[in-house]
Amino acid sequence: FGIEAQRRLRLDKQHLLAGQDTDALSNPFDAGLPWIVKLDKPDFVGRSALQRAQGRERGQQLVGFRLEGDRVPEEPSLVLVDGRLEGRVTSARYSPVVGATVGLAWVPAESAENGQQITIQLDGQLVHAVVQREPFYDPEGARLKSLATAGPHRDDLTQINSDGPRPTGCLASRCRWRSRAGRWLGDLCQPSG
Repeated sequence: FGIEAQRRLRLDKQHLLAGQDTDALSNPFDAGLPWIVKLDKPDFVGRSALQRAQGRERGQQLVGFRLEGDRVPEEPSLVLVDGRLEGRVTSARYSPVVGATVGLAWVPAESAENGQQITIQLDGQLVHAVVQREPFYDPEGARLKSLATAGPHRDDLTQINSDGPRPTGCLASRCRWRSRAGRWLGDLCQPSG
């Protein structure tokens, strides 16, 4: 099913998995998702609780961490700050793209800044990891953006139409693309109207 691949890819981009990286006590503000909450909308279930959470001082925050090497802490490995138990690892995997172990962990707000060092208990030993707030892979999203606009501009694509050929870069609603090798890429053009 590709579950392991999905897990690695989501961690490379620091995408959380509800229930795995969050629980009943976490909220979108502490999980680094304030953009997902629209408190200006009319009343909705959970609105008052989210308003209270927004006004509170941050306790723990969900952050990415990078651990050099290929040792992977199991969930819920302990996170220590200055020798004190302060958090837990929620997800971790070795990332071949990054060349290190990457993961997500709940840490105190004062340890949630880029470059902060945290200690993780791993197989009875204490190992050091570094907090990283931006995604480990393609942090600016440049690769994703280039793929979204690549359709009609890529040399290795051929346009197929039921209405006959259209100029490269068309905005026709029935514009379809396949690679020169024959792999179907679907509808990459946007409808014109």
